[in-house]
Amino acid sequence: MQQVKSPWPFPIFKVDKKLTVIEQSSDAQRLFGQVSSLQSLLAEGSREKAASFISSEGDHGPVELYMYNKEGEMTLVDGYMSKENDLQVHLMVIEKDSKIKQVSDRLTELRKELERKNEELLDEKERAEKMLAENQRLSAPFIEVSKGVGLTPLFGEIDQDKMIVVTQHLLERANETKSKQVIIDVTALDTLDIEGVKALEKLFVSLDVMGVNVTVSGIQTEQAKSMQLMNTNASVRYISSLEKVFSYQSS
Repeated sequence: MQQVKSPWPFPIFKVDKKLTVIEQSSDAQRLFGQVSSLQSLLAEGSREKAASFISSEGDHGPVELYMYNKEGEMTLVDGYMSKENDLQVHLMVIEKDSKIKQVSDRLTELRKELERKNEELLDEKERAEKMLAENQRLSAPFIEVSKGVGLTPLFGEIDQDKMIVVTQHLLERANETKSKQVIIDVTALDTLDIEGVKALEKLFVSLDVMGVNVTVSGIQTEQAKSMQLMNTNASVRYISSLEKVFSYQSS
């Protein structure tokens, strides 16, 4: 008997309409042994079902069949059919347990792949957050201009996320340098909306609690109007330019 050549790792039988086995694959021989008729492998309730399935025109499967392996053990399989010609068909059988295992293995692979992707995305997110925090920190550097005096120029726009990073950095540096005065220069600040005013207010209060005097320099007319909305008892001095602040410092 010739062997069916197949790229699929499943038992395949080439049979006629009477279920006579014409060829079978090596996997079929390994699992079911060398057989001349499919009838000998099928459980009684599956013989008529298999014959009807093979004789059908449009049904390609799956069809559930009970078959005996070469050890005489009954196993439940799914049968799939492809026609060779009007008289002969190829019947591929896949053990139910085998198919479930393959699906389970594939799901395990997909889960591991998803976990790996999630880890990569998390790493990328953490890197992006660190880069953003560093960028926000650098947009408000703390410069120790003299003993006990620090300068923080603010650049661009102010929002709550940015000010959380700026405030933490500024408070840490003011504490490290034992600053008694912090100059916050807003000359390069683009806009100052309500959100920015509230964020600055929290910063001023925090510095005041630490016993640090706050001076705001470079304030423009529109910014001054916005800062009038502050509701704080923190002592803050406003000076029009950074040059004037330094001239007051030296006098």
